[in-house]
Amino acid sequence: MLRIFDIKNAPLRQNGQSAEDAAVEASVRGIIASVRKEGDAALEKYAGEFDGQKKGYAIRIGRDEIRAAYAKVPSAAIAAMEFAIKNQLIACKKFKPKDAAVKTDGGIVRQVFTPIPRIGIYAPGGRAAYPSSVIMAAIPAKIAGVQYVCLCSPPPVNPAILVAADLCGIRDVFAIGGAQAIAAMAYGTQSVPKMDKIVGPGNKYVLAAKNLVRGISCDIDMPAGPSELLLVADGSANAAWAAADLLAQLEHDPDAIAVLIADRKTLAAIDAEMDTQMENEPRKEIIKKAMENSYAIVVDTDDADAVADFINEFAPEHLQLMMEEPELLLAKVKNAGSIFIGNGCSAVLGDCCIGSSHVLPTGGSARFASALSVLSFMKASTVVEAREERKLLQMNAEFAKAEGLFAHERAARMRLKGGSEKADEAGSRKIAGSKAGGKR
Repeated sequence: MLRIFDIKNAPLRQNGQSAEDAAVEASVRGIIASVRKEGDAALEKYAGEFDGQKKGYAIRIGRDEIRAAYAKVPSAAIAAMEFAIKNQLIACKKFKPKDAAVKTDGGIVRQVFTPIPRIGIYAPGGRAAYPSSVIMAAIPAKIAGVQYVCLCSPPPVNPAILVAADLCGIRDVFAIGGAQAIAAMAYGTQSVPKMDKIVGPGNKYVLAAKNLVRGISCDIDMPAGPSELLLVADGSANAAWAAADLLAQLEHDPDAIAVLIADRKTLAAIDAEMDTQMENEPRKEIIKKAMENSYAIVVDTDDADAVADFINEFAPEHLQLMMEEPELLLAKVKNAGSIFIGNGCSAVLGDCCIGSSHVLPTGGSARFASALSVLSFMKASTVVEAREERKLLQMNAEFAKAEGLFAHERAARMRLKGGSEKADEAGSRKIAGSKAGGKR
């Protein structure tokens, strides 16, 4: 049964660093230092220590192993992957940013997008395999025009991961897990090329490693934490469906979070359904642990302002609006990673096949961060041209003078005069010398 709160005293996340977080970071710093110093030898050492691999194991997955993976994955699952890739391609092609130009007062400024050269994807192992995460990173990168994409996943790499990577055109797959995989992609080893950006979910060690290399050696997608769902249900919501969606979120991880907002009658119906459905869940123990992080809020869902205020403060990774008129609340929502509207649109559709991304900001970072997209794999440069040069130069000279940047001012005023006196004098001597030389 979910803990119940009034909307005015409902808890939010605690984002301070714990003693456990500090210990994880210290451990990860040691792993990163070891990989930087020892390269493949460190990867081999950690594969033995954490993944039970023997010395000399193959860091790079061979083509034969990738081809063999197809026989280990059900054909229906492969068809679902192909369907997900198709929808990702449709969405990413439409959402790809376009170059633009604007005429300003005296000049032209263009914004030109270019792909990030090298992208590394991390696909976790452990409790579940996530070929969907591979697809949602690889396809936007492909549409962006990224030249090189590689993948790291803990050994033995799940066959579904290998198939997804192959279907997405990834040729270099490395059997490396945890913080050591992030370090390998961030700094490079004898086997793994250095990447410019690293994306993909992972456990707390992977997250710590990504945060430590970010902005120093490479970029990362976002600081991802436990998965979360905030579900708003009014009297029109199907209680069984809502319960199933909440349980689906909680089965991700013991640290996952589900929050339900509903009136008292709807809440009671959904809570009862959760108790009934949970009895037959294969991942029941994970769900029960995650329930400790989760709760319900009793409120009149017609009070759109109060509900929207809580949503925007919580800034959920997934927001699900199981309401008769979801657009009324949707118009007030400003902070959410991905929003699913209507009774029929479960958040699980965003996890795999609908064409959106499930690589989303968590922990309240939806206040300032966005879902992984084609734009995540591109960077923008500006190209500047001056047309009405005298006006621009005069304004720039005055601005520089006001800031006390006198070399800046001189650089502008020289152009207003057509060059410095010394430059003009040297130019005149050069022309005169050329004419004299011609006469001789």
